[in-house]
Amino acid sequence: MTKSSRIISRSLLLIATLALAQPGFAQAPLGPPMPLNDTAFGDSGGDQRPFIATDGADRWIALWYSTEDVGGSIGTDFDILYSISADDGDSWSSAAPIHSTAMSDSGRDLLPRVATDGNGVWIAVWYSDENLGNAIGTDHDVFYSVSTDDGDTWSGYVALNTNADVDSGDDINVVITTDGEGTWIAAWHSREEFSNTLGPDADILYAVSTNNGTSWTDPAILNTNAATDMGDDFAIQIVTDGAGNWMAGWFSTEDLNGELGTDQDNLFATSTNNGTTWSDPAPINSNAAGENANDFQVRIATDGQGTWMAVWPSFNDNGGLLGQDSDIFYSISEDFGANWSELAYLNSTAPFDITFESGDGSPQIATDKAGNWICVWEARAFDGDDDDIFMSLSEDKGATWSDPFPVNTTGSSDSGHDYYAEIATDGDGTWIVIWNSDDDLEGTIGTDTDVLFTKVRPSDPTDVNGDGTVNSQDIQSVINAVLAGGADTSADVNGDGSVNSQDIQLVINQVLGV
Repeated sequence: MTKSSRIISRSLLLIATLALAQPGFAQAPLGPPMPLNDTAFGDSGGDQRPFIATDGADRWIALWYSTEDVGGSIGTDFDILYSISADDGDSWSSAAPIHSTAMSDSGRDLLPRVATDGNGVWIAVWYSDENLGNAIGTDHDVFYSVSTDDGDTWSGYVALNTNADVDSGDDINVVITTDGEGTWIAAWHSREEFSNTLGPDADILYAVSTNNGTSWTDPAILNTNAATDMGDDFAIQIVTDGAGNWMAGWFSTEDLNGELGTDQDNLFATSTNNGTTWSDPAPINSNAAGENANDFQVRIATDGQGTWMAVWPSFNDNGGLLGQDSDIFYSISEDFGANWSELAYLNSTAPFDITFESGDGSPQIATDKAGNWICVWEARAFDGDDDDIFMSLSEDKGATWSDPFPVNTTGSSDSGHDYYAEIATDGDGTWIVIWNSDDDLEGTIGTDTDVLFTKVRPSDPTDVNGDGTVNSQDIQSVINAVLAGGADTSADVNGDGSVNSQDIQLVINQVLGV
């Protein structure tokens, strides 16, 4: 591609990305990115790969791994730090190590995840090469810590995989999910061969706790073809609808006995008995058997009402329409994975961002279970030099998506890399996006890697003036727009393309509560 065509491509992308019409979103509340780790203003350690979860009742916990020594209170090896917000993300506690041995351990603690049952119990998991005083060896194992007081205190450093003292295969990238009813499932990928019964490829292992992490079942195999497959299985995720249905998704180079080819595809399996058994692996991406583009890093969410949505980055060029860069694709199942919709690209900029340097990656998806779905991801969209975080919203179960726009509102002018976004919602209107960045926020926090965040609120279309409340001023705003000929599209409350008496009535009904 020539330099001029790249410039044209970027210009088209910029126009699409900054489009003013963003269905369902009030852009004004998206303020500038803020550092979540209070050490950001003076630290020099790298804070990386944050994760966030909420109990749905104002309490949020963010955690990440870091080389920061927290004022000399811990060493400079990688440890797990965490911070708590009890006011929906308006303020955060000082960053602190999640385990008391952070000062004395020497292992690298990486990629933490956390889940809560909503009743005060939180379980954090991560993987590490910590050997616990030579008790378990230096291969990577899975560790966990439990809080029964909403994160105020945490239990000690304990291996979750019960074979940690005898295994030699690396256990990597652990995740944890709970149904809120007493069942917790942790899963990870591993190269443990179980006495040569599995082979050296990576497979998916899991363990279950039914007593809030006091004990865990022995590691078991989740991908049922583990004994015979040759492909590597990576990056597991598990979600549940809270009604007994669990779905696991991961990406794999396995060809499923020649059905798929050896490119990377996204596989899934389901359980209806709290992880006791799992269905055989099957592809999510409907084109898995007929294409050779890599699909990877699948992420899944469910609204608990029968809709399961998967998103992932792919190098699929959609018949030559999208170029050779990666874009964000998605697919939907309304029958617990029995069928998946034909894959489609989610980022509307996909036909424009056709250069390798503008690839879209690392998507995450969440739903408030009230009709809103948000996908966030990273892309080099503005000038091709740094990564930024983008977002898109669907209010119709993925039938349509808003044009993407930057979550880090300084994206068009900053020079730091923003990446690895995560998103969570309390289901009551508050969404928090958290990510990594080495941007210095105009010289305020340095150029080491820190944890940034912002709060997002899908807008109420009847809040015409965007002040956060629906009142007589909004009624007057619509009336004024009608009298002015309907040019003010923000007053098109019902989204039918015109501003008229119907929009006035909708706002009046909202004010009256009818």
